[in-house]
Amino acid sequence: MLPLPPDVVDAAVRLVGPRDEQQHRAMILADPTSGGMAAVEALAALLDGFDVTVVRVGVPRDRDRDAARGSVTVVDVPSLPAWASVTRRLPAPDLVIDLTEDGKDVHARVWRRGFLNLRQGGVHVARHRGGTGLLEDSCARVVHRVVGAVGRGVVEKLPDPRDRALATSVEAATLAPTHTAVVKRGVHHLKVREHEVGKVVTGRSGDVVAQVVGRRAAGTLESATRVHGALPRDGEGLATSVPYPEATVRMYEGPVTVAPRGLVHAAGMILPESFRYPYAATLTSPGADDVDAAFARVPARHVATRHLPGTYFHLDPFLASHFGHLMMETVARLWGWDRVKVLRPDAKVILQARTPGDRITTLDRRLLGAYGIDAEDIVMVDGPVRVDRLAGASPLLHYTEPYSIHPSVISTWDRLAGALVRPDAEGRGERIFVSRPAGRLKRECRNTGEVEELFRGFGFTVIYPELLSLEEQATAFAQAKVIAGFGGSGMLSLIYARRVETVIVLNQEGYTARNEYVVSLLLDCDLHFLWSAGDVPQPDEGWSREAFFSGWDFDVERNIDELRSLFSAS
Repeated sequence: MLPLPPDVVDAAVRLVGPRDEQQHRAMILADPTSGGMAAVEALAALLDGFDVTVVRVGVPRDRDRDAARGSVTVVDVPSLPAWASVTRRLPAPDLVIDLTEDGKDVHARVWRRGFLNLRQGGVHVARHRGGTGLLEDSCARVVHRVVGAVGRGVVEKLPDPRDRALATSVEAATLAPTHTAVVKRGVHHLKVREHEVGKVVTGRSGDVVAQVVGRRAAGTLESATRVHGALPRDGEGLATSVPYPEATVRMYEGPVTVAPRGLVHAAGMILPESFRYPYAATLTSPGADDVDAAFARVPARHVATRHLPGTYFHLDPFLASHFGHLMMETVARLWGWDRVKVLRPDAKVILQARTPGDRITTLDRRLLGAYGIDAEDIVMVDGPVRVDRLAGASPLLHYTEPYSIHPSVISTWDRLAGALVRPDAEGRGERIFVSRPAGRLKRECRNTGEVEELFRGFGFTVIYPELLSLEEQATAFAQAKVIAGFGGSGMLSLIYARRVETVIVLNQEGYTARNEYVVSLLLDCDLHFLWSAGDVPQPDEGWSREAFFSGWDFDVERNIDELRSLFSAS
């Protein structure tokens, strides 16, 4: 007996539509209650012209396997989460047929996890059984609720964020006594994590093959740095025993689009190079529009209409030519360049211009040049371009939770320092205070002048990094033993500090970046945070951009005793 009536299957095939230039694909999800492999094969026989994969959840490996005679591909998984993992490694289907039992709302869970994985215009079918009411099936109930919210214009009031994400992706829905069928609208790109590049990219795409061509092993850093003054909200986050993940260099053979804001996408996937924080629990690419934790949409402005022949190495930060992002994102990936250049001597670094018409900036040229990348090996582009081959590398540090830093990044820092630090040049002394000009629009410290005078009284030389060349910045940090300053980009030349014993960071409490902490883990120093209240506090739950960029006054009374204890006796 067929698990679904033939007319239901025929209707689903008609909804998928005629075959285009790509092969139609179907996935049948089965479990021990689905009728056995013979029944599933009979159903698959109705899907003429489809490549059919049967995913069996919780079915003993030896059960019914003899019934599969090559007409379908059979994949056995132990659980629904394992099924979701399998779908990431398979090409996006045009049709999903869910034959499983609906205990514990399985059908709704399958639809929520699998619907965005369909190709545009794809169809999801859930078989109803075990009841007579139309909405007794969990998938039917959720679809009914979502479609109803769309019709009433109240999607934002749906209580489940997953349903809000799915609502705009439903083109049409059929609720019948025997089944629910839902047609998908739109193109959704899968977010690919660092550790799954090889299996997922190659498995999902017939056009792009990903290969890992270099590795640095995972481990745990046992830092000798001592952290003082962490906020309660940091919890145990500012640890000094810090695991770090494996880092890889990978090559993508085939058409890949390099777009602004660090976005890299190919064949319905957003590649790991796109993510500022690739090890975060939820991946977010500033260049794409998030739909849910697994999928995002690529805006039309980031779809390539131009082809750039050749091989390229991706080093674009989230904000093009921004000093802080170059130091934390671009520098952290430089290690992959040498491997790529050995494999592909014709490779070029590709960077997006900050504004159309820009050419390589002095900052980009000097920083990359210090690593040994010649100006003629740097290509600037305006907007999205499609390249023949792209290489990328894992960042060797992660400057949000889970914080990590690979100890081998210090070889990159040393290489830059070797080109930029001037050992014989006149420095700024053993104590420097890293300040910034007044009148900033973001995170302005209104009593900056008072703070500068306070630190001058403790023997510090005040510097403004943006007024110094890269060489002058690197030399000042390399020669200093005590480095203090306002938290932010100006402090990131800490990567050149080799004599430093004490680092002091002044911040307002709503500023949640901990970049100086991550860098300092390799400096074996005392790291002190001095805090003041910002105009806008961070909420108890969640995160506020307004609080992050809030203006503030340095609280001298709150922090003076610690400063005196550090410097008055010296």
